[in-house]
Amino acid sequence: MQSVSIITGTYNRKEILAKALDAMLIQKFPANFEVLVIDDGSTDGTPEMMQQFAKNKKIKYIRKQHIGPIMVRNLGFQKARYPVVVIMDDDCIPEKNWLKELVEELTPDSCGASSFGPDGGTSTAFRRAEVIRAGMFDKRFNRFPYREDTDLKMALEKMTGKKFKYIEGKARFAHLQRQPQTLGQKLRYGLRRVKVHMNDPLLYKKHPNEVRKMMDIKFGFIRNPVRDFEVATGRWNGRKDFSLSSPQGVQIIQNKSPAHALAIITFGVVYVVLVKIARLYGSVIFGKLLI
Repeated sequence: MQSVSIITGTYNRKEILAKALDAMLIQKFPANFEVLVIDDGSTDGTPEMMQQFAKNKKIKYIRKQHIGPIMVRNLGFQKARYPVVVIMDDDCIPEKNWLKELVEELTPDSCGASSFGPDGGTSTAFRRAEVIRAGMFDKRFNRFPYREDTDLKMALEKMTGKKFKYIEGKARFAHLQRQPQTLGQKLRYGLRRVKVHMNDPLLYKKHPNEVRKMMDIKFGFIRNPVRDFEVATGRWNGRKDFSLSSPQGVQIIQNKSPAHALAIITFGVVYVVLVKIARLYGSVIFGKLLI
């Protein structure tokens, strides 16, 4: 098995980051691996916390001044020492066999392997040379970080002629998402989830055929609103949950009563409208109509 570089970008999550690093360092992996911790300008004492890992030769700490998560990952690919590179977020705690089970799925007929989702994201393995040849993550997605994983997956499939592999039930990890508690936190989170859809037109512009099928686009420029509603209400990809939530696992309103159900439906419709407005704004920025 080839040696691996793990890229972990971080920003103001020192407690969770420490737990993630502890779990990475005890991986049962038969080859060499390193962990590149790239700090995107944290102000919560992350540099001081990292001192406890200073003597560990497997960890390399790099600090930048808020360049954004996509540029952080690109920097990781540039600095990586080994031929296989794994993306792992700072709020993910892997099980002991996570790295071995993930990397062994990066077979000769695949251009990437992920235990997070069919479009990659955290817990995804790549061949470093292929990613660099594909141009790494498109920095245009850095303004509203979203869809960059899907873009890279599609670019790699086109370039290599190989398929991207999604694995379930293996390479497991706990995703310690921060759940918004107050009304203000929930509103801010919801608005962030709306804004990131400004990147949808850029993805559509770069990969029209693939995105037309993936996003269920009607008449060449309208994303099926039913699909947007399903995403907002926990029913995406055939799931049976019904809650105001995100695919990242953040719960805003749980369905505990008829009043909750009505609120979920109401805010789900509001979400659909706001997302279409966000896409329209993105259409102006990127020169490709999608609402």
